[in-house]
Amino acid sequence: DRYLQQGVEYHRISGVDVPIFSVPKTLADVFRNPRLVDRSVAVEGLRAALDQRKATPSDIAEAAIAADAWKIMRPYLEKILHCVHSLRLVRIQYTPHFRGRLECF
Repeated sequence: DRYLQQGVEYHRISGVDVPIFSVPKTLADVFRNPRLVDRSVAVEGLRAALDQRKATPSDIAEAAIAADAWKIMRPYLEKILHCVHSLRLVRIQYTPHFRGRLECF
């Protein structure tokens, strides 16, 4: 029961409070239960949540730890965050002679 109560947000829809699982909770569940969604879809969801600022890395990590999905999710989250950081550095240090490809995943 406690697991199902974590990460619940209430949204008012047509005057009724509707319980909806938060984005970090949903991501943790997807990584925790690989039979629900293919891993590539889970990684894309993680990337989209961060790109669209739907959740912070710390919120996602907390939810993953609570759902026992942290060991599975951690390498993917770290790689995405590393790539984002690297791309920011490349944009700052960009030169016209740069011909390499930037690949993260």
